[in-house]
Formats: sequence, C-alpha cells, structure tokens
Amino acid sequence: MKLHIKIKVCLMVIILFAALILQAYADIIYLKNNRKMKGIIKTETEEEVALDLGCGTITILKKDIKRIERETEEEKKKIIQTWQNKYIETGRWIPEEAKDLFATLEEVKEKRREVVKAKRRSESLQNTIDSQAGELSGLYAKSEELNTQLNQMTKESDVFAYNKLVAEINSTSAKIGKLIQGTGRAEQRKKDLDRAFSNEMKNYVNKLTPLTESFNKKYALLKEEGVREKNKTFYKWVEEEVNNLHGEFERKEIGFSKDKSGIVVSATLNGKVTGSFIVDTGASLVTISKRIAGQLGIVGGEKGRKIKLVLADGKTITADPVILGSVDVGGSEVKNVMAAVIENPPGPNIDGLLGMSFLSNFFIKIDTNENSLMLEKFNPK
Repeated sequence: MKLHIKIKVCLMVIILFAALILQAYADIIYLKNNRKMKGIIKTETEEEVALDLGCGTITILKKDIKRIERETEEEKKKIIQTWQNKYIETGRWIPEEAKDLFATLEEVKEKRREVVKAKRRSESLQNTIDSQAGELSGLYAKSEELNTQLNQMTKESDVFAYNKLVAEINSTSAKIGKLIQGTGRAEQRKKDLDRAFSNEMKNYVNKLTPLTESFNKKYALLKEEGVREKNKTFYKWVEEEVNNLHGEFERKEIGFSKDKSGIVVSATLNGKVTGSFIVDTGASLVTISKRIAGQLGIVGGEKGRKIKLVLADGKTITADPVILGSVDVGGSEVKNVMAAVIENPPGPNIDGLLGMSFLSNFFIKIDTNENSLMLEKFNPK
C-alpha cells in the first residue's frame, strides 16, 4: 500500500512524536493493513485524510483506512501544546526577538546542573562519614567492653585467654586509629566539596536572579502591548520554567541580634532544647556548651574519643564529638548534625557556635542593616 506523504515542517523524527503522543490521547487512524497512526486530523475529504504528526503531515487515502477514532477538541489542544513545548525545549521554535532570552535560560539550567552535581557529591560523602561515625561508635563500645573484661582477669588465671583478649584490644585500637584517619580525610574532603557547592550555588543564583528580573519586566511589557498569538506558548513556557527553578529553593528569613562576639540566632536542638548560638562560617562543626548537652541528656562524647577544634582566635581546644538528631533555626531544619561539646561557651549568654556542619546545607545571605539572616536550601526536583 502506498501513502502519499506531504511533509510541511519536520523538525523531529516521527518516532519521537509517536512516543510523545502515546502519553496523551489523539485521533487514531486504523489502516486496513492492521497498522495504526496517531496524530491530529487537520483536514478530511471524501478521498483522503490529512493527519498532523507534530513534525509533519501525512495524507492517507480513505480507501486504505479501516476506521477512525476521534478525540475531543479539548484533548487535541493539549496535544498541540505538548508538541509546541517539545519544539521550544529543544530550541527549534523560538521567537526571533527572544533568542538571547532562551540562550540565557539554557545557561542558567547548565549552572543548575553543576549545582546538583556538587550537592550530590557532598551528600554522598556525608553518607560515608555518617557510616564511619556509626562504625567508630561500635568500635569504641567494643573497646570499652574488652577493656572491662581485661580488668576483671589476671594473666596468671588464664594466660591464653588473657593474651587473646589483649590481641583483640590491640586489633580494635588499630581499627579505631585507621578509621579516625580515614574519617579525618573524609571530613577535610567534605569541607572542600561544601566550598565547591557553595561556589556553584553562588554562580547559579547570580545567573538566575538577573534572568528572572529581566524576563519579568520584558513579559509584563509584552502583556501590555499584546503578545503575538504565535508567541504566547513560548513566553508561558519560559515563565513556567523560571517559576520551577525558583520553586526548588526553600527560603527562611530569620531575625538575629548582635553582640561583640558576632551574629546571634536562636536554635532548637533535637526538637526540645533552645539556645543562643553565634553564626560562625569559620567553624567546621556546631558546638554546644556542657549545660545544653546536659539538658539534651548528652553526658559526653564517645569514651576514649576526643577531637581538636580551632577557635576563631586561633586557640585549639579538645572537645567531645556528638551527633545531634536535629538543628532547627527559624524553621530551617537539618537532621543528624555533627557537633562537639565544649567546656566553656564562646561568650556570656551564648550556648555555642552554629558552624558549617549546619550552615553548609544552605545558601546564606546576611543583611546587617535589617538584622536578617536568609537561609536558602536547594531541593532539586
């Protein structure tokens, strides 16, 4: 059987649009050779039917048609909209005056992809660090148990058992030392990845913000003047794309106070204890005072494990590492936050530092004139 094909405009292969149409209803022409074709019937005469496939029009002779299933006008409009959006997304149908706008939007999307990659890398490494922390906790518990057993026996009572226990203690200690070194390297790498993520986020926001402002002004002006009918789909598509990009940000604006130590915000730990914390981007971890730790029911860190922290003044202190179930600042919450219990709080009426183990999850903006801290969390869809 021969089909007389008149191709009007074909920007994509027919197979692509056949797959596209399968996701929506359309006119279906069943042929006598048991094949079928899906599209939108444009014209029909006694002799032939013109079927729009989205990338071109096929003319089918009536004598070759077994039957036709027709869709409603409303569904046909939805299909045409899908076709138009696909043309726009692939850059094949753009108003001449909007080519720069489309190019800028593509730039912004590329920046977004880089941010997503950086975020995924950081999250993956954080999962590794959390896993190592759990393993380390188990090893410390095992070491404590083995040492308790050793203290309850003498070498003379059972030389073989005693030596075996000592060997196991030494083996466990070696594993702890190796894991601590590995965790230290991972935490340093995490800092590097967090900085990379922060830089990518800044680049992305610095592209997205002017695009949004420029587009909103241009679109508002076009609406006043009257958007050409053939261009309405394009500008509505851009508007939806820009709104979707902004919709991936969770923004919280938090008020803060200032003292000689810096910017102070209120934070709630584990959903039950609230304290005052200095925002410190130079601190790798959240730190909490012993008073707050006591209120949380935290006696101390893992037995036998200590970490060293470098303070803003360059002084090094020893602290007990802990993992907080959650840290919430003005509705911006992060789960399972690495923290450290310190002997002395950083200042009067201050309960600790809000360090990067919390802050690295956000894009941070500080307005000292309005005493406002903006935390933006990027949640890509």
